[in-house]
Amino acid sequence: MNLAQDDWLLMFAGRLHENKGVVHLLDAIATMPKTIAGRRVQLAILGDGGLREKLRAYAHGLSLDDRVHWCGWVTDPDPWYSAADAFICSSIHEPLGNVVLEAWAHGVAVVTTRTEGPVEICTPDSDAILVDIANSKALAKGITELLSAGENFRTSLGVAGQQKLAADYSTERVVSDYISL
Repeated sequence: MNLAQDDWLLMFAGRLHENKGVVHLLDAIATMPKTIAGRRVQLAILGDGGLREKLRAYAHGLSLDDRVHWCGWVTDPDPWYSAADAFICSSIHEPLGNVVLEAWAHGVAVVTTRTEGPVEICTPDSDAILVDIANSKALAKGITELLSAGENFRTSLGVAGQQKLAADYSTERVVSDYISL
């Protein structure tokens, strides 16, 4: 991917379908500064689907070839989470937000849209940054604020997400809740 050691690496993971709002994420990246705090902003898109070629052409039309990296289907995303500075959930419909839970499991700061699932599981500015759905300007602003806020803020979001995951979504907690139900 020709990434520099100090590049910002944003990560998206999911199927390339209209529900995932990737077009809004691409629009957001196109409107963001190419560098924040002297570091290039790069986006890795992990996933595949029927819109892959259409989205790649759209990104090309936005002159994002040097900023967006199409990684395809990845069977083990763990190394990507380890390298990511932030995870972006740009969905316009996300009933639970498994991808948010996965990012939290890796301690990665999350920027997500206010879809059904993330609104239910996230606490704004405590464990995630929430932005309006299908709003590329709001998404760009949320990502830019996250990257500009400093490492302590990004780390605190990731740690808070890990803590919420352990408290509310662990196997023990889910099994206990099912038994209670």
